[in-house]
Amino acid sequence: CILNKKIGGNALYIQKNRWLLHSSFLWDFNSSLMNRYLKLPKQQPSYRKNRTHNDFLEKLSNFYDKKESFIFNLRNHLKNTITMTEVNIEITTSLTNSNHRKTTQLLSL
Repeated sequence: CILNKKIGGNALYIQKNRWLLHSSFLWDFNSSLMNRYLKLPKQQPSYRKNRTHNDFLEKLSNFYDKKESFIFNLRNHLKNTITMTEVNIEITTSLTNSNHRKTTQLLSL
């Protein structure tokens, strides 16, 4: 959160001996499109209180001049907070391409 507003969201998938945490950060968004396409859910967390997305979401682009600055600061914070090992993209690509159960689909809109 920045200024008591959310700058992203998470999704957690847990099954047997595996889990996946996915985080998305809001660099920028069009408020009118956000309010047009993302309807208020019937069940809401207490912080939501039937507010529009503008009332509780914040753009990271309002606080960082470029995405690289945010990534640099996030990476440094994580290094000082948790045990983290950075790997190059080739390693993650090879793991992604290895034989495993795949349920995610990429959609082009």
